[in-house]
Amino acid sequence: MPPTVQDNGLVLFAQPSNGTYAGIISGTGSLTKSGAGALTLTGANTYAGGTTVAAGTLQLPKPAAAGLGGIQVNGGATLSLMPAAGAGFVLNNALTGTGTVFAKMGAATDTFAFGAGAGTAFAGLAELADGRFSLSGTNTAALTNTSSH
Repeated sequence: MPPTVQDNGLVLFAQPSNGTYAGIISGTGSLTKSGAGALTLTGANTYAGGTTVAAGTLQLPKPAAAGLGGIQVNGGATLSLMPAAGAGFVLNNALTGTGTVFAKMGAATDTFAFGAGAGTAFAGLAELADGRFSLSGTNTAALTNTSSH
């Protein structure tokens, strides 16, 4: 893949195995992750059309990797948020779907939070590990329709 992608349509990562894209995706288009493998996005992406995790796992080590649009996590798919120690993670993208959001912080003292932009439409599973999470404010609202383990 090139180091930058101008996305004004659809960028489709259809992959059966694990991989990483370290470039930057920009534009008005969207991104879809399909296939059973895991895709890690590490760039500071600015595409605005949203993200669909149709199958497999989309891993984001920092909020900027998510782009600017909403994130749809389909049933059977996983959005994995795994920042480095000391970074924490605030998910501020509108979140929808019935899949799994897995948040594992880099250190036990790091904090995961849903930003106000996450909304209340996500009806999937929220799994939280190795970090702090407060059941108040926008965090409580974002979990309105979820189940957790």
